[in-house]
Amino acid sequence: MSISTLAPIILFCYNRLEYLIRTVEALQKNELALESELIIYCDGIKNPADAEKVNAVREYIRNITGFKQVEIHISDENRGLAKSIISGVTETLKRYDKVIVMEDDLVTTPCFLRFMNDALNLYESVEEVACITGYTPVTSADKDFYFMKGADCWGWATWSRGWQYFNADSYQLFERLKEKKCFREFDLNGAYPYTEMLIAQMNGKVNSWAIRWRASTFLYDKLTLHSAKNLVEHIGYSGTHVRNRDRDINYELSQEVPVVTLIEQPQVDQEMLHLISRFYRKTRWSWKNWIKGCIKAVIPLPLLLYFWKVRANRREQ
Repeated sequence: MSISTLAPIILFCYNRLEYLIRTVEALQKNELALESELIIYCDGIKNPADAEKVNAVREYIRNITGFKQVEIHISDENRGLAKSIISGVTETLKRYDKVIVMEDDLVTTPCFLRFMNDALNLYESVEEVACITGYTPVTSADKDFYFMKGADCWGWATWSRGWQYFNADSYQLFERLKEKKCFREFDLNGAYPYTEMLIAQMNGKVNSWAIRWRASTFLYDKLTLHSAKNLVEHIGYSGTHVRNRDRDINYELSQEVPVVTLIEQPQVDQEMLHLISRFYRKTRWSWKNWIKGCIKAVIPLPLLLYFWKVRANRREQ
């Protein structure tokens, strides 16, 4: 692989120095780190109480080595994670054709950059594929990679041709999903509440770039190439930039190096879709979720959305 074909790494951070150090040190151990450009976006201070931690992060990133080049962008305003990632990826893809995107709470294996760059180069002209990720919730001993519909968000990569599908308007995304009558498919056959997350985005309860990235690519039938061996571990369940509640997910890193080959007409891996759907049903099971699932099965989603809005309005009164 020639150096010129390596994608730059974008790293987003704010005030979590302990996690950031682990993220950077893991990337430095990658075999392609010295040939890769690292572009860091550090968000602006949200309130005076965060100033000391944010300044510690800024001092640390100014002294990072171990990469071909380190470029730092420090925001004067607090954008929040969603706006930071959307604007950072958009800005970087104006200068590069492809990017690898990392947050400050992801630990990677030494072969992560190799896998991501191999996949980016092999599938650069395959229009069906819009995203690459080193994370998989379910590993496979029989394969090195597989495809799923819709984008992913942990240790991921894309091209400018893939990011062009991103739509920040959650209302438009919801309406298009409703028109296509594909909410169940969008939710991994009812196993994961992606639709609920999109509705929460619409109602201002969350501010997630990831759910909009998934919906945007899903609506265009675009695929993500997943490593079937886990190359990414999510370590951040605290601080200002996390809202994830799924703590029973597989984060054990693989020591195997997955090999990427070109499939000219990639399709959703139905076996992995079944295994992942079953996995999420098992790890997310509770009486509360079971009851919610029963309600969804008998009440039309538009009516559920109406009740959701009424409840939200009452809480705000």
